[in-house]
Amino acid sequence: MVGGESGIFQFDIVSHQLKNTYSAKLNNISVMKIYPDRSMQVWVATDGGGVNLIDLQTGAVTVIGMQKNGPVLSSTAIQDVFKDPDGRLWIATLRGGVNIIDTKSKNQFKTIAKEPENPNSLVSNFTRSFCEDTNGNIWIGTSGGGLSIYNPLTGNFKNFHHQSSVKKSLSSDFVFSIIQDKRANIWIATLKGGINRYLAASNSFKHYQCINPSNSSLIPSIWKLYEDSKQNIWAAGTRGRGLFKYNQLNDRFELFDASLVDITAMYEDRSGDLWMANSSLIKINTINKKHLYVPIGTTIHSIFEDRRGNLWLGTEGEGLLLFNSKNHQIKAFTKNNGLPDNAVLNILEDSSGALWFSTFNGLGKFDFMNGKFRRFYAEDGLQSIQFNFNAALKLRSGDMIFGGLSGFDWFNPDSIKTFVNTPSIYITEFRTNNLSVQQDSAYLGRQNIMDIKHIEVDYHKAEIAVDYVALEYSYPNKINYAYFLEGWDKGWIEVGKNRTAFYSHLDVGQYKLHIRSTNTEGVWAANERIITILILPPWYRTCWAYIICAAIFLSIVYLFWHYRTSQMKLKHEMEITRFKAEKDHEINEKKISFFTDISHEFKTPLTLIMNPIKDLLKTSFGAGNGELKMIYRNAKRLLGLVDQLLLFRKAEEDLHELKITELNLTLLIEEVFQCFISQAKSKALIYNFYHNEDEVMIYADAEKMEIVLFNLIANAISFTPAGGTVDVKLTIDAQDEVKVLISDSGCGIPKGLEEKLFEKYYRVKEGRRSAPGFGIGLFLVKTFVNLHHGNISYTDNPTGGTIFILTLKKGEAVCRAGRHLRIPS
Repeated sequence: MVGGESGIFQFDIVSHQLKNTYSAKLNNISVMKIYPDRSMQVWVATDGGGVNLIDLQTGAVTVIGMQKNGPVLSSTAIQDVFKDPDGRLWIATLRGGVNIIDTKSKNQFKTIAKEPENPNSLVSNFTRSFCEDTNGNIWIGTSGGGLSIYNPLTGNFKNFHHQSSVKKSLSSDFVFSIIQDKRANIWIATLKGGINRYLAASNSFKHYQCINPSNSSLIPSIWKLYEDSKQNIWAAGTRGRGLFKYNQLNDRFELFDASLVDITAMYEDRSGDLWMANSSLIKINTINKKHLYVPIGTTIHSIFEDRRGNLWLGTEGEGLLLFNSKNHQIKAFTKNNGLPDNAVLNILEDSSGALWFSTFNGLGKFDFMNGKFRRFYAEDGLQSIQFNFNAALKLRSGDMIFGGLSGFDWFNPDSIKTFVNTPSIYITEFRTNNLSVQQDSAYLGRQNIMDIKHIEVDYHKAEIAVDYVALEYSYPNKINYAYFLEGWDKGWIEVGKNRTAFYSHLDVGQYKLHIRSTNTEGVWAANERIITILILPPWYRTCWAYIICAAIFLSIVYLFWHYRTSQMKLKHEMEITRFKAEKDHEINEKKISFFTDISHEFKTPLTLIMNPIKDLLKTSFGAGNGELKMIYRNAKRLLGLVDQLLLFRKAEEDLHELKITELNLTLLIEEVFQCFISQAKSKALIYNFYHNEDEVMIYADAEKMEIVLFNLIANAISFTPAGGTVDVKLTIDAQDEVKVLISDSGCGIPKGLEEKLFEKYYRVKEGRRSAPGFGIGLFLVKTFVNLHHGNISYTDNPTGGTIFILTLKKGEAVCRAGRHLRIPS
């Protein structure tokens, strides 16, 4: 076959001729595409005429996508056409996108609706009630549109409306319930129009009013009509108006029981028990009116007994209830079990024993034997997903009718086939911090977003959103989704038709995002899609960071341990040093005590020696005897040394105090100088005392100054070799200071001993041996000079040896500087 702007032609390969067989049958001869399928059909895409389907066996041509009751294409300019293996027709249009027509699975339900421009159609789409008469006609009550009678054989409609000018017209256009009694009378219950009985002979209606005799009030609105096996016709009023019964003899409806109010459902079981319902299930006692009430707790919309004798209740919000009339036990079936909605409006049973029920969210089918539910929605070809109260009927042929907002659906339950498809799940987008990862190749690398299986996300971008889809083209709205983030969620999260999984503030770690969907029957399918998501830690939570932190911590621990060990070691060494110092101090104390005791022993015999010498010096024999004077001076000096030892002890204990007197420093130095003349002669020393003034007055402790001078001159003579020089020089440097310089030509003092020289028990070494003495002389010098607020220092002698410099305050300066010292009167 060949198509072009002039139509479609067949080429005969035998005669090599073109035959224009079908062009005249096309609604548009501008052919854009020809697509033959395996069922001897040819799909022809036209530019302006939609799609034409040619049946090669019959030669018939059908236009697809332009029927009044069929699917309408978004554009009639067709560019391409394709039929997939599932029978779906894919149509590419010009400026209308891609259209999908699923003719295989959506023609099981026949929808009858109002055609606005066709008078031979349903009076209104809002269908509320049905009845099949003995002739096979279908009576259809609508809400606000009136009444239609439909002949299925001819397809003709006969419509009735309320006409206020016509007395015997339909009393109201709101028809809630229709029944045909055993005498073939058609009864119609209306809103605010009472009850109508159809008069076939005159094609008119007789009106009946329901009146409450207790107050003569009119009951204008009737919700439900029902005829029992005893040919009693029951009418239930609305808004608490009671239950009425038809009196055939009087041809009127009479109040049966005013306590039976708001009746919404009526049904007689095979045992002859009459059941009615409002928010309770009521077993009616027609004789004594002692009815049995079984509270349900919610409005009951319908009552039905199946072929097995089970009594079923359709409720508002509690789903489908199985009621045991013997023990009054109830078993509930809800959306969790597979219902399309928990508001069950009407219940019917097909030839196989399966229950069909309408809801506010589609139709449901329940096979009680295997416990399986099926759900049907607008995608299956229904007029809509919302159905109405009382609008259900099973025809004598076995077909069923359910009415809703957009007409009513007519189908044979046995012809409804199951088209179960389990779609695959694809990832369509992955966002971090609301930015697509497809914009950054670092996330996906070379993999496509639809093939993503693993992704790594930085910690500061751990706000993720994953878009997914299950590709089901015939019933996309029947697919529900659920996801579960392993490592974060505790279970599956069912999100209905939402196709995005969103998570924020994810912790560091590895997660697995599981995504699944239902199949076209609403059953969770084994089509799970898994994406591994690794949230990378920040730098301070990486392995290297932990290793570095551990190393730093261990280093700190080690340094602390080392510090503590060093401190303990130092503390131990200090304790040992303190122990040694205490031992040394103890030994020193014993030495000093020994010296003190010896000094006391020396002092008495020295005193006994000096007194006779002193007496001899007073005689004529001793007055001119220089040797005797020298003996007296040295004995006196020896006694001074003894006193020095005693004073050292006092200096150690800080029990001393100065006895300040005014003295002639020149005379004091002269006296001490004379004490060493004999010793200087014995060593052939040049021994001199230089002073410019014979009288230099200072305030000082004479005894302690004598000890200071005696120790300094004694040290100078001791450390000066034979033939050397020892000079004592008294100078006045300033108005209130005097200086005494004791110089020698001895071995000198080694460098670095400035402070040690005046320490207690320290002795300067001469070569490999220590100098003679106890090492307390210079200590006493330093102590006594400091008490006088003076200064003692030394320096090297330019000619060899050492010069000790004693600086003292002159006059009363020592008293002003040392006001804490006691000055005796």
